[in-house]
Amino acid sequence: MNRPVTKLSGGEAQRVALARAILSCPQLLLLDEPLAALDIGLKERILPYLARVRDEFRIPMIYVTHNLTEVLTLADWVLMIQQGRLVAQGVPKETFRSANTILQLANDEFENVFTVSFAESNREAGTTRVSLASGVELLIPYVPRPANASFQIRVSADDILVATERPMGISAGNLLSGTIRKIESLDGEAMLTVLAGDEFFVRLTASAVMRLSLTENMPVYLIIKTRSFRVL
Repeated sequence: MNRPVTKLSGGEAQRVALARAILSCPQLLLLDEPLAALDIGLKERILPYLARVRDEFRIPMIYVTHNLTEVLTLADWVLMIQQGRLVAQGVPKETFRSANTILQLANDEFENVFTVSFAESNREAGTTRVSLASGVELLIPYVPRPANASFQIRVSADDILVATERPMGISAGNLLSGTIRKIESLDGEAMLTVLAGDEFFVRLTASAVMRLSLTENMPVYLIIKTRSFRVL
């Protein structure tokens, strides 16, 4: 309150701009890549503010972004535009169901985003147990009991390992049995869609798919370190 706008950090300035917009009692918020100029840490701090605006103020948003994680975190409906043309629209997960679409759009990192329910936290162990809508449980890094029973978590498609046989003696906190629903390849990369309580996208090299002889409808195990999950 005591500093001029010129003395605010990038993240603070974004939050002030959002607050000013809300105070004007808008019928619609137009957000044109609001997080594009921020580093990863600031993006993680501001995404929850945008989610609160969506949930608490019930203000409709038109949100423009190149970041798939932001879309999966915030959007109810997505319009995908390439070279000025509308190429797809729908519920985000359904629209991005094509792994080839993800491989084309996610030039850097693609993250799976899930809404989970809090089960319990163990501070000494440094873990929190949560449940997917299907009832499948996951271990994530410790968080205190949240104010809301449900919240969102994410994990990179690059941070999930695939095994064709049940591994033994591993340090990772999450071992999920699942089935490969789809394998799509592009430019030496492969994106697997694996049903393991929910749909997980897993990015591998094409050589890993060939080495493991992975095929669609094949049972596999997903290995995910506890610390690979991030809380939104």
